Amino acid sequence: MKKADLTGLDPRYHQFFEGMAIEQQGFVNLSDVLETIHNRMDNAEGKKLQKWYQGKLVQQALEDWAAPISIQEQENLPSFPVNALPKWMSEWASHAAEAYQVQVDLPAIIALGLYAGSIARRVRVNPAPGWFEEVNLYQMIVSPPGEGKSPVFSEAKIPLAKTEEALAEFMRPEIAKKIAEKVSTEEQLKHQEKALARETDPNQRAIILSECAKMRTSLYEMGQISETRLYCDDTTPERLVTLMAANNGRMIMPSSESDGLLTAIGRYGDSPNLGVLLKAWSGEECRVDRATSESTIIKKPSLNILITVQPQAAEDLLNIHGFKGRGLADRFLYSIPRLMSGKRNSRPKPIPESVRKQYEGYMAASWSMIDEGEPQTLSLSEDASIAWHKFIDWMEPKLSPDGELSPISGWANKLKSYSVRFAGIISMASQPEAKIVRKKDMEAAIEICKYYISHTYKLLSQEPKEDLIQLAMKISSWIKRYRHTQVSTKQVTKAFSHVANEIEIDKGLEILEKYNQVRLDPQTDQYLNKHWTVNPLLLALYWY
Repeated sequence: MKKADLTGLDPRYHQFFEGMAIEQQGFVNLSDVLETIHNRMDNAEGKKLQKWYQGKLVQQALEDWAAPISIQEQENLPSFPVNALPKWMSEWASHAAEAYQVQVDLPAIIALGLYAGSIARRVRVNPAPGWFEEVNLYQMIVSPPGEGKSPVFSEAKIPLAKTEEALAEFMRPEIAKKIAEKVSTEEQLKHQEKALARETDPNQRAIILSECAKMRTSLYEMGQISETRLYCDDTTPERLVTLMAANNGRMIMPSSESDGLLTAIGRYGDSPNLGVLLKAWSGEECRVDRATSESTIIKKPSLNILITVQPQAAEDLLNIHGFKGRGLADRFLYSIPRLMSGKRNSRPKPIPESVRKQYEGYMAASWSMIDEGEPQTLSLSEDASIAWHKFIDWMEPKLSPDGELSPISGWANKLKSYSVRFAGIISMASQPEAKIVRKKDMEAAIEICKYYISHTYKLLSQEPKEDLIQLAMKISSWIKRYRHTQVSTKQVTKAFSHVANEIEIDKGLEILEKYNQVRLDPQTDQYLNKHWTVNPLLLALYWY
């Protein structure tokens, strides 16, 4: 049978089941669909219905239709490859997904992000000579209300909160001594500066000035003294820098709402302050000069961001001035988990205590590690390096102007870094004393990167928005319900005038065309009123 030309499909849909191109899907499914309709025809009650089915099969053969594709099924993005994570992490994520009745994407990404924050600054990866990658992750999970974001976050952060509290309690006596010493030095400095102002003898002034300089230097070296902080939530750019400076340049922002990130980029100002977030992603030196206080310099900033946001909040963030233009959007990894509403079990199994303790033990141990000195540098094994370069070579043609990843090329270029970062994180989570990234670690990292490609394409590319997808599904249901064999744009607009205008209806019908459900009549008037022929197999499959 001659194959119809389906090569004009949106590149994002060039996946089917386990990587099969969508162009093939209609023909791969065709034999099964035809067999189903033949069976229905044979078992139909009455000759009239049998003849109707036969007519649809004849029309399919004459007009060369491929099998229609379900929009709802195709819109299901891949689930997070939880088996790519170390066993202790994947077990917790799987059980947390069951306990809280959420998609596994949510706990898996949260656990991965929290662990990355625990080894930040302490670990880096050296994939090639002169190339060093930090293990900072900026991750954004987009999910509507009622999908269990807050409970999972609360569960995942338990070891982080406990560790922070334990560290603060342990360091409290030492901090009290440092504060007392700093206050005493400040008082002495004030006294000496007053004496310097009164002194007229040059020799005495030189002695006092020298003492003042020593005390100033001592105060500078003491820096800001505060209790240990491992994470923050809703904080301004200035406060974020202060927190990072007080905690050896390291901080993680885990939040179940977008408010924390909005505040961190300065939502109350006309010009958002993106500098800190841009530099902290790569570990570039960060300097913040203030008119009213001392400047802050962070030599090697390390920031991990892990947020869940509602779809509208994600759109608001992407529309903030400079968020896309300055490259911050391209630094984020985006996930859009499938919805669980309507499929949840009212009697889920709780997380086994052994699994919870194992998770908390690994997390607490990693967050308790002292962050000082030079970072542990991981290099790639020969096999891991080969796998990494194969991934880069696989991706490169897709970044060309006419490539599949062209609409998100700025973001996709960051995957060279992210693949290495994920490999380092997985390697450390599997074997904390590791010096080498194994091939299996790199392959797991690449699997995670490919997951993010599908999800990020949906969010950042110019493909149809969710409301148009929903409209297309409604039009499809209407066509099937009334068994229309042909429709016009104006006819559909009249039926849906309460929810969409003619331009939107046209876009909805174009989406159906991509899914082999309708076909534009080549003789139609492109400007006055388009006419569409309905795939006969669509009607035969969904007989009401």
